[in-house]
Amino acid sequence: MELDAMVALLKWRDMSIAEVADCLNRTQEHVRRTYIDPFTQADLFRPTIPDRPADPRQTYHVNTRRNMEYAKNQ
Repeated sequence: MELDAMVALLKWRDMSIAEVADCLNRTQEHVRRTYIDPFTQADLFRPTIPDRPADPRQTYHVNTRRNMEYAKNQ
């Protein structure tokens, strides 16, 4: 499942949308709309530069505590 792969990637290291898209063989737009935006809003993923969301150096990581809570409720 793509989501499981993405969570594993972001647990491994902080990654940009472009890096995640390359690893999943998806477009950046698909990764952004399907995963980054909704899971960032749900606080499951966190941007490394939260005050500058459009920064070209922006990467994301897993909010480990929030992901554990989410997994328990699934």
